[in-house]
Amino acid sequence: MKKEQGQILFSATDLANHLGCQFATQLDRQYVDGDISLEYRADPMLELLIELGNRHEQAYLDYLREQGKSVVELDEFGGISGTEKAIEAMHQGVDVIAQASFVSLPWRGRTDFLFKVDRPSELGDWSYEVADTKLSQATKATAVLQLCLYTELLSEIQGILPERMYVVKPGKPTEPQPFDVD
Repeated sequence: MKKEQGQILFSATDLANHLGCQFATQLDRQYVDGDISLEYRADPMLELLIELGNRHEQAYLDYLREQGKSVVELDEFGGISGTEKAIEAMHQGVDVIAQASFVSLPWRGRTDFLFKVDRPSELGDWSYEVADTKLSQATKATAVLQLCLYTELLSEIQGILPERMYVVKPGKPTEPQPFDVD
């Protein structure tokens, strides 16, 4: 949960946290409103997981490049300019877009990858499908929920709902796990 210019923006994590514990949403709201503060505590295990996740994502990006895919890496998260850069890359028809940000009030998200597919949309003779890298060998419901939100945000831009969304697990870069959106 984030507040920008008086508007609260929600992420897939906020949605998953709310489904798990509505009190967590109340605390998040109090935090973004400035009513409470958070205490930072270093967590070496969390830092290690983040590092491993970043390595897995980078390894998959390297794999896609080795396959001859045209790749655009975006670096701006959240705001309107990040969404505009993602849309611009989509209109160019790039094979893979890494770190695409989307904002459609009150939702925001950042997918690890968008894959170009041969399915006409408002973009042209192509459209995109969402993929995220995950460290777990078992795909969790929260990961699918996250993909669903990103897919919904993507569909607003390209004018059609993607047919599939994917989870990329470690050690299986050639076999992303597909999920039918319907």
